[in-house]
Amino acid sequence: MTEFSDILRTQIERYPGMQPQDAVKLAFQSEFGGGHLIADEAACLRYLYEECAATPVDGGAPLYEEIGGGMARVHLAALAAAGVAPETLGRAFLVSARTPQGTREGLERKLSLLEEAAGAGRFVFSAEALREYLRDYAAAGYPAVSHSAAYRAAYHPAYRVVRLSFARALRLIAAAEAVRQDKGGVFLAIDGMAAAGKSTLAADLAAYFGEEECTIVHMDDFFLPPALRAAARYAEPGGNIHYERFREEVVEAFSRPAFTYARWDCARGAFGPVCTVPRRPVCIVEGSYSMHPYFGDPYDLSVYLWVTPAEQRARILRRNGADWAQDFETKWIPMENAYASAFNIPKKCSFSIRNE
Repeated sequence: MTEFSDILRTQIERYPGMQPQDAVKLAFQSEFGGGHLIADEAACLRYLYEECAATPVDGGAPLYEEIGGGMARVHLAALAAAGVAPETLGRAFLVSARTPQGTREGLERKLSLLEEAAGAGRFVFSAEALREYLRDYAAAGYPAVSHSAAYRAAYHPAYRVVRLSFARALRLIAAAEAVRQDKGGVFLAIDGMAAAGKSTLAADLAAYFGEEECTIVHMDDFFLPPALRAAARYAEPGGNIHYERFREEVVEAFSRPAFTYARWDCARGAFGPVCTVPRRPVCIVEGSYSMHPYFGDPYDLSVYLWVTPAEQRARILRRNGADWAQDFETKWIPMENAYASAFNIPKKCSFSIRNE
């Protein structure tokens, strides 16, 4: 629960006038998100457009603020300055709402952190006031709640709760929407550090655009096979990817109605069956080396994902285990960093996202 403790501390500093129900609303949204009660999606979007029209633009407002639990509040006042249309946020909100998350036990743990903060005198209200509110709240079955009148008067909240991954990528999504409308399709690369969330972002974009509208190509499918792993090749920045095959089978074939390639299976150390990939309006290439200069400049948009070295190590350990983590530390991460540095990949990308 350290994450929510940090979030709570920041929220108290930013919104010192919050009342018990505002603190509870924060815990609830952190655990369950913000769209669990959507029954009429069309009406939900209409209300969003109306609220955006009534919300003054604030170019200095942050686009979003993290609220814990992998969720974020996206501020309507900041949309215009960020180049994000209301319908883009609306789509992210609806997709986020369709993804079940959270548990009653998780909410109760967060509510206990509210009690600890109140007991330490960190709120403007007393610990007893919070206990009374929580008794009634539990008796009612832990429902969603609205902001207090005092909070609304002081801070004029106007936001939507979406997945944090969507909030971080909203500018990218808005740009992809614009390219798609202009050209009828978008070819997008996701490059970045190991364990920075490249495959997760690709999956999120597929969820946003719709899996029937989106094709994902993984750079891991083009890992260099053993027969080509000469020392000279490995000495090249980005030499451990089969960039010749990727350019021929994906980049040069992208304009066709469909393209085919064989996936390299790293676990088996062999090629899998040849797959046929239909061309869809959104094509995403995800993985390190997707921006290799050998490919030329084929993409409409690109994004580089960052993560701190400490978080990178922790994620790789959780994901791959200690033995593989050692391989990443001594071999794969240095090779990826050398590629990114040699070709100045972060600077060449259209967008940069820090997933920390």
